[in-house]
Amino acid sequence: MKKIIFLFILVLASTFVAAESNPLYEMLEQDEGTVLPKPLSSIYSNEKINILIEDQNLEFFIEIKEGTIVEISNAVKDDYTLDVWVKSTQVVASIINSENKIKQFNKARADKEIVISPRGLVSNVKWFFAKLFMKFA
Repeated sequence: MKKIIFLFILVLASTFVAAESNPLYEMLEQDEGTVLPKPLSSIYSNEKINILIEDQNLEFFIEIKEGTIVEISNAVKDDYTLDVWVKSTQVVASIINSENKIKQFNKARADKEIVISPRGLVSNVKWFFAKLFMKFA
């Protein structure tokens, strides 16, 4: 279970560090076509995620269809199911570099350095269960 939650956090966290001139974004682009592991591929089988990193004014979008990342772009879209706001790139770096990524991710959420806003009832239910998984991991 911890491995699955870790992969979920990596999917979210890796998307937070994107800019065309950034080597991490270039690396992330290679993740198009990646299949999410179970149960993430079931819970997040069809998602459209807008992401904003405030300090760099970066905006981008990830689309997951049938548990597979099908699109990663550096522009947000109007038709989304999950909105993610991140205070700074340092927040993402602290998660990626942490020995306990789940704990660091939860701390960033508690400190309001990351705000995840589901759009619609289904997305709210999915996010509720994701938070439970991370709480007990």
